Amino acid sequence: MTTAGITPAQQAIATLIAPALDADTYLAGGVAVAIDVGHRTSLDLDLFVGHDFDPERLAERLSVLAPEARVTGRAAGTLHLEVRDVPVSILSYRYPMLAPTRRVQQVPVPVASPQDLACMKVSAIAGRGSAKDFWDLHEMLERMVADSLADLLALYRQKYPVEDVGHAVRSLAYFGDADAAPLPNGLTPARWQEIKKAMRRRVRTL
Repeated sequence: MTTAGITPAQQAIATLIAPALDADTYLAGGVAVAIDVGHRTSLDLDLFVGHDFDPERLAERLSVLAPEARVTGRAAGTLHLEVRDVPVSILSYRYPMLAPTRRVQQVPVPVASPQDLACMKVSAIAGRGSAKDFWDLHEMLERMVADSLADLLALYRQKYPVEDVGHAVRSLAYFGDADAAPLPNGLTPARWQEIKKAMRRRVRTL
């Protein structure tokens, strides 16, 4: 693990707001993956909560610690805000954890396990995969977060209430939406082609 995946500004914001967060809040998303892999930086902080919460009350608690925080969106179990130019999303996410969260030096909130992070990336890709999601998942698979894609899909079925993973499998080899959008910073066209080739190869082994 490396704290190279989280910027000093993100560390400062996480430290600032951590006292207002519920005990089962954890860091996931691109920053959490980058903490494990160190392959890229992510602009935002994605925090997940294991139960439903009232976004109004949470926004009030956060405003005490960070008066400059600006709420950019809210809904049931969802709060989006910007703190010192850092986008922060706090989301209710009531799916079981496959492994305990981890404490990482200089990261003030727990971090989801690699297995949970990988399954969440599969879920994101099954929704509408972006190049950064494929990039994140590829890097995790390269580092043996699971022995194979089949093993990862078995974990995926444990985390999410799905019997048929066919849609997820097809999504892992579909790049139309990702190709239609600009590549994220740090991902070259040549590297993107390598990632797509590797993902197609993994899907063919199923």
